[in-house]
Amino acid sequence: MLDLNDFDIAQYAGNKALDELYKAYRIYIEPISKALANNNIHVVSYDFKENHDIDILSSNLTVRDIDVDSSDPINALHWSSYLTALREAEAKYCINAVIFFQIKMESVINDVIEENLSELSFYRKWNQFLKSHNATQEELDHFNRYCDNIYRKMRNTTIHAKQRFGIINAELFRFPYVHKYIKFGWYSFVFLLNKTNGLNMNYEDNWLQICQSIHRIPANISEEDFCDMSILSEKMSKKHYDYINQNL
Repeated sequence: MLDLNDFDIAQYAGNKALDELYKAYRIYIEPISKALANNNIHVVSYDFKENHDIDILSSNLTVRDIDVDSSDPINALHWSSYLTALREAEAKYCINAVIFFQIKMESVINDVIEENLSELSFYRKWNQFLKSHNATQEELDHFNRYCDNIYRKMRNTTIHAKQRFGIINAELFRFPYVHKYIKFGWYSFVFLLNKTNGLNMNYEDNWLQICQSIHRIPANISEEDFCDMSILSEKMSKKHYDYINQNL
């Protein structure tokens, strides 16, 4: 019989979360043709007027290089559909990242709290641990930012979905947003490790190492560097139909 008593669910879930976050990040940095292929988005050559292949059209351009103003108005409709598909892929990876990271956060706090606190809510368990270990206001803020944005606005609305179709707070399920607030959860995790193991790890240095040395994502990003593909898709679609309507 397979013995999984020593299986570290926190380590697995944390690594899985950041691997999924990397997949969302990769959509923005790969050539568009590769991003489409890696996400099983089918491209047929005749979609593009006077072009034979997606590679010719996009060359090594990434999603972040797309310029609506200079795009061909006929091809813009196809770009709109591909951007929508890539945006959906990004959202799926972000859902996975959020759910798996929350598994990590729940398992590590449950592993260290006293038995008489086991029935408390997730927030109260962490809040109790932080305060009982003399967390600074900044350290409390780290957890609160994670809890408010990842746990409440994203994890809970997905795990406890109120309907089959649509995603509540869909605009949050983007790489830059998830990256920003999972980082604060990681800081809280490092606080826990420090207090329970007599360590003195630096939050930012540890985050840098886990991101760049292991999971191939930047530790620090600027949200402005990551376009909203939903908005870009809408602009492409509008450009196409404006052109069609003007030439009827």
